Amino acid sequence: HEDADLGARTAAELRLRLVARFGSPLAAWQLALDPFATGFIGFTEFADRMRALGFLGDLRSLWQEMGGTKRGVLRLADIDPEAEDLLDEFRKKLCAKYGTMLKAWTTGLDPQSRGVVEKEPFVAQVLESGFKAGGGVDRDTARRDAGKLFKLLQDKADGNDKERKYLTLREFDTRAYRALKREDPDMVTETTERLPPGEATFLERNDQTFSLRWKKVQSATVIAAIAKIAEDEKRSDTCCNSLEALRERLLKEFGTIATAWRCALDQQAQGHLSKDEWSQACRERVGYRGNLNDLWNELPRSHDNYVTLHDLDREAAELLWSFREMLLSKFESLIVAWQQGLDPQRRGRLAAPEFCEQCTALGFAGDPQYLFMLLRSGPHKSFVTLSDIDARAAQAYYRGDHQALTMTGAKAGVQSQPRSWAGRGNAIGIGPGEALAEEAAVPAARDTRLATWTRELGRRKRHEVTARWDEEAEALKGVKSLADFRKALADRFRSTVAAWRTVLDPECTNQVSFSQFMLALDRLGGFSGKVRKLWNELNPGNQPFISLRDLDRQADQDLTRFRTAWQDLGGAFQALPEVWYQALAFDLSDRLDEDAFVERCSTHLAGWHERPLRRGVRVMLPEP
Repeated sequence: HEDADLGARTAAELRLRLVARFGSPLAAWQLALDPFATGFIGFTEFADRMRALGFLGDLRSLWQEMGGTKRGVLRLADIDPEAEDLLDEFRKKLCAKYGTMLKAWTTGLDPQSRGVVEKEPFVAQVLESGFKAGGGVDRDTARRDAGKLFKLLQDKADGNDKERKYLTLREFDTRAYRALKREDPDMVTETTERLPPGEATFLERNDQTFSLRWKKVQSATVIAAIAKIAEDEKRSDTCCNSLEALRERLLKEFGTIATAWRCALDQQAQGHLSKDEWSQACRERVGYRGNLNDLWNELPRSHDNYVTLHDLDREAAELLWSFREMLLSKFESLIVAWQQGLDPQRRGRLAAPEFCEQCTALGFAGDPQYLFMLLRSGPHKSFVTLSDIDARAAQAYYRGDHQALTMTGAKAGVQSQPRSWAGRGNAIGIGPGEALAEEAAVPAARDTRLATWTRELGRRKRHEVTARWDEEAEALKGVKSLADFRKALADRFRSTVAAWRTVLDPECTNQVSFSQFMLALDRLGGFSGKVRKLWNELNPGNQPFISLRDLDRQADQDLTRFRTAWQDLGGAFQALPEVWYQALAFDLSDRLDEDAFVERCSTHLAGWHERPLRRGVRVMLPEP
């Protein structure tokens, strides 16, 4: 078996096999013996890799024969001194010219980042770097050595002896290849030069560690990326940086300064902006990139602490304010002006022809077409709404304040602040006869907008309650006899039993005195007959109380018969709660629909048919 084994046993056989397998001793060193490009290997690594290559001889003898005992390590110079000399000079020349092997590849050999380099460009760059220059070596010899180096660097591990036309970065320099993969252009993480431990300080020893070097590389990469992004943004930034550029930007995006004021600058419809509010709006909603303090000082402001539309576009502000003044001079509020003057058809919006026609009809002295352009909410809008005329008026309208009681101000005009554009006066639209005495006695100091709106809400609630009472009384209007009284109760409460439990006997005592009966009639309202006569008809025996039997004898008999039927069953059905929870609502619910009630009663009450059971359900139903 040992004679049949074809593995190498001597150093000469090993060199032949390495060349046959990898193409050259240099390729064998780079791919098999020193794959991590450390430049040297110890005996343990040497032994492991020799066994992996199939060497069968004595490893110690091989180590000594290849020169490993001289320095305790094995280098490429011990295996192929000529290749080591070529590589050493080659790397020194390129590093002297470009700084690192990676920069030599990316800048000199492969500036187009194709990932490969052909032989002719490789030889030209190597010669240009000063390879084999001086020392009596002519250019032809240097070119021949450079071509030889190109061939040595190529990886032929696949066993193909055919010379390839290109060289890759991994073949060019393994460390440069690793540095490129981790985005380390300066190859800081691949530096092997270190100060002797006795000569280095504590900080210098720390700087030589891989982790610290790698952190520095990452930080430099991030800083460079951020700087590039900032530079690109600055280069591509076309935003405004002056007052004139700001005006042009607003006109281009919104069509008019007035539209820009409402839609971008003063979105809360305050009518004025402080310095902070102005700066925030310009920076965030307009995209101003200049100095905000210089912009504020450049504004032609009429007040020191705030800016208004009047400061930006005096003509537009005066036209808008005159339009509001005209509306408020003819109508009680802007809401009423919109509903009655501008949009009487209640379509919610006005196109340009309709708006101009209505403004002319109202006697507006300005240019209605230009006014329409100022009011619309964007250059592409073809209509205006109440919100475009006054956003707060639209808010008041949508919360039900059609008289603009919750809006501010009592005047409008060029000299007034926008906060006083809303409406004229705070008087609520009720007549003197409707006002309560306590409301009329409220001091003027308490007549605030909140108090006014509270009184208006109270007035609406009173009207709502009164209307409901009138509606209920209308249901009993004209009731004068006992038959009509019973019919009215059945129509309103679905059954006389529901009416008895809801209005006449809410305490469920099954007896109502005459005074209680009169109070119940007051709550019902609408009875126009004689109460004593109605009482006597219900109580012919002149008893002190009346019961459900007196109001509806048939319903009372049906209920009594139903209860008696359950009690006759005996057992656990002696009390009505047990009947409900054990026979009817055994799922412990507090309600049953009609079909479930009939089905469960039929199960226990054999003598009862479906029709009387359904009639009993309708009798027992509460008020609808």
